[in-house]
Amino acid sequence: DRASPEITSKLGDPRLIKNLIREIKQALKNDENPAELALAAENLQCLNTLAGIRQNIPKIANEGGNEFIPSVVKKMNRKAELQHGLEQDERDPTKLNLNAPQPVRPKVGIISANKLQGVTEPELQEAIEANSLEILNQLIQEPSNTPEILTEPTIKDVIEALKNYPLSQPIVHQCLDFLSSAAAKPELKDTIIKNKGVDAIMGVMNAHPTNEPLRKKAGEVLKSIGQANAIDEVKKQIQDLAKKYDPANKETSEPLQTALAQLGNLYAIPQGEIPSEKVTQDNQKLLDGLEDVLKKAGKGNDKETIAGVALVLSNMPKQSEPHKKQVQESEALAELQKIALIDQPDLLADSQSCVSNLLGNALVNAVGLSLIHISEPTRLLSISYAVFCLKKKK
Repeated sequence: DRASPEITSKLGDPRLIKNLIREIKQALKNDENPAELALAAENLQCLNTLAGIRQNIPKIANEGGNEFIPSVVKKMNRKAELQHGLEQDERDPTKLNLNAPQPVRPKVGIISANKLQGVTEPELQEAIEANSLEILNQLIQEPSNTPEILTEPTIKDVIEALKNYPLSQPIVHQCLDFLSSAAAKPELKDTIIKNKGVDAIMGVMNAHPTNEPLRKKAGEVLKSIGQANAIDEVKKQIQDLAKKYDPANKETSEPLQTALAQLGNLYAIPQGEIPSEKVTQDNQKLLDGLEDVLKKAGKGNDKETIAGVALVLSNMPKQSEPHKKQVQESEALAELQKIALIDQPDLLADSQSCVSNLLGNALVNAVGLSLIHISEPTRLLSISYAVFCLKKKK
């Protein structure tokens, strides 16, 4: 609802903004105390709300927000890195996360200081990081703030936030928005690449292999910094790895899984250009290699590799209509259908699993259908059925 002019004027009172920033600074000095950390999270949420009112942006900047908010991002990164040192993250960011969380609305959560029960310190840190990043994105909407904020140290800290919180969808969305703004400036593209921003973006795409809005946003950032050109190189790499692939040998299967995830991510960047004859020929070689990989992966029950191929076949049709037609007519897609519908229907049976969603996406994207619903398996027996509801795309 729209606020009255009186309330709006109070919300824009510079004294309120000044007091909020002072309280946040004071609370973060004692951030080992959960109550102080919660107070910082709550006040940052308030400041974030104020930053959503355009006329408050200069007031926040005048109170040192352009320097203070990046320092909060940096501080939460350090705390997260210490936490990661105590609790080792076993997930490999170069591979698809087959236990990926379901997509959620990228809304920053509110944590109240008087509702501490059940709220963990990492959750408080995540709330502070997410709110700080959202404030940063609002601050750079004012052109006069961008020279102070869009700097290499801040870009580096945002990339670190991507690495530290790859499963936090609110943080990932805010980081991608910030990097998109940075990539819009030609002089900052190399800064993103130099600070391993491409690896961090690939990492979050692997962490969320079925989250299409997030992957699309990440793909747009990769495209803006010129990473779409890496497709040809990765295709060649996959063709070489496919010849050596043995599902029982991790030394051959894991590099292939990494390359498949990378190509699937790069294919999330729509090109829209009609491919040249050479590209078409290279695509056919790739698809032939993927067919052989699927035959071996199916026999070896290598779910990770099957999921990687499914990601490639799901996103490759997005490149252009000729790409889509090639996938539709390929033996690789036929082999994937055989695995999913005949040889190993259990892979599709769990409608909530990442593998099931990747397989479903590959099948429906390639043949031009929209997946409406996958039912739960009919019964928990060796023979079970899942029902797919499909409709023709217009």
